[in-house]
Amino acid sequence: MTAAGIASIDAAKANGWWDKLDRPRIGDELPSELQQALGSNNVALEVFRHLAPSARMQYTRWISAGKRSGTREKRTKEAVGLLENGQKLGLR
Repeated sequence: MTAAGIASIDAAKANGWWDKLDRPRIGDELPSELQQALGSNNVALEVFRHLAPSARMQYTRWISAGKRSGTREKRTKEAVGLLENGQKLGLR
């Protein structure tokens, strides 16, 4: 790394910017909406359990990123529908 790069890092650490997140942190816990939906749908729950950890995290973060409860509920319904069909969350 160049001297200028090291100086920039040192300055960021000194003023607190180095430790500041550039976007809000979304938890890795299962959203309550998804927990309830999976609790009442055994097929979707089994598919979810057999997904790779990265795919489960994708569902979790996608639902958690919804700012309004209506958005999270809509995403949860869509997620359960995809899981019932054995599909992963993908691009639309």
